[in-house]
Amino acid sequence: MPKFDLRAAPPPGLFDSDGPSRESHIMALPVSTAWKARFMLIDRAGGASLPSLHDLDTWQQRMVRWNGWALVFWPGYYLYLKMVQKGALMVGLSLLLMLIAAVLLKGFGLGILSNALYIVPGIYFARQANTDYYRKMVLREPDGDWLRELLK
Repeated sequence: MPKFDLRAAPPPGLFDSDGPSRESHIMALPVSTAWKARFMLIDRAGGASLPSLHDLDTWQQRMVRWNGWALVFWPGYYLYLKMVQKGALMVGLSLLLMLIAAVLLKGFGLGILSNALYIVPGIYFARQANTDYYRKMVLREPDGDWLRELLK
């Protein structure tokens, strides 16, 4: 199976998208070719909700659903991508849930396991970062738009 090179610009017509307008819109975005390749794959998987993710091969699914930088730098990665509101809320909720879980674990005498809680928010950020950035850059959703929909 051929490898998918993130550094190379995807050749035109490689992906089945909504047409040349969507592909040309993604190619004109002021992001790196790696992000353009990810955006094209997300588009091929049916957009941000990824209804056709199973149509991609395993390597492409991993490119769409996993971001290693977000795993490592989860508090600051959304700041770097200028998604401040969502990042701040996700960090706040993560810290609150980690505190509650740590207190419960200590109460049950399992305090040593509370150290493992720090990886959980990183995994969530790593799974969400690519589709959140797709929503911001390709779909042009405002940063706080998801919060307004949630509070309706």
